[in-house]
Amino acid sequence: MRRIPGYLIIALCGVLLMTFSVLTIFTADAQSPQHPLVPTVMAMLTQMPPQAVATQLAQMGYIVPPATMATAQAMLQQMPPQAVFETLVAGIGGPPPTPVPPTPVSQSPAQPTAAPPVIEPPAAQTPQPAAPLPVQPSPESPGQPAQPVPETTAQPPTPAPVGRISGSVRRAELPDSGGINLVLTRPDGTTLNIPAGAEGLFNFAGMEPGDYTLEARAGGFLSAWTTFTLEAGQDLILPPAALLAGDTNGDNIVDLTDAVMLAANFNAPPPVPEADLNRDGWIDIRDLAILGSAFGLAGPLAWE
Repeated sequence: MRRIPGYLIIALCGVLLMTFSVLTIFTADAQSPQHPLVPTVMAMLTQMPPQAVATQLAQMGYIVPPATMATAQAMLQQMPPQAVFETLVAGIGGPPPTPVPPTPVSQSPAQPTAAPPVIEPPAAQTPQPAAPLPVQPSPESPGQPAQPVPETTAQPPTPAPVGRISGSVRRAELPDSGGINLVLTRPDGTTLNIPAGAEGLFNFAGMEPGDYTLEARAGGFLSAWTTFTLEAGQDLILPPAALLAGDTNGDNIVDLTDAVMLAANFNAPPPVPEADLNRDGWIDIRDLAILGSAFGLAGPLAWE
């Protein structure tokens, strides 16, 4: 039998020893606790100081004391991988739980999921006095008739207090004031026509406040007028007025036409009542004097 050289025996023993070591490592890996970071940490410990490895793990969410990293680094040089695995797993702990996404609720296409409403805190407000609530009718009870709701009726505005207008007017050169008519124009443009009394007195009662115009007229005389404002509820007394004679033809002017009328009938009865300016039934020098005092004037004259 051929003798095997000694160096072949030594090489064969080395191969067997290496195979046994590899099988031991794989067996230890198969039986060691599993942690996804253990291989990475073991590789980092062979190239980085323990403090740097602990810092890297802290950034990944794993808090490991640097002393544990130093112990594992020393064990890698003196102990089998099985012991290093157990030390690292105990120091690092299990990985943080992976958040499980919520299962979406299946909905039909016709009903899309609405976003949750955002509830905002109410803004601070100054408290306001509460307004009185309207009174509502009570609900109808079975067997009872409905109660009618009263309606609010708009109230008409209160009219302003009415006033009164009074005064007196006379015919100049005559003892009485008969035949005088008064025409009052109210604020709305309408007119009132009343005769003056025997003494020339007049009175307009129940007059609304506003601007008025009053004119006095008489046959054979120039008219007179005035304007004034009546206040609400005022009792206004106008100053006395006198109408001047001389208008024989009724045109409210004393001129040459009136003088011709008197001259044509001088020292005779008047052809018309208006030609007898003093109402004595005869045209004479006294009528001519009255006409001369008003000659050239035209009505209406100022109320005075």
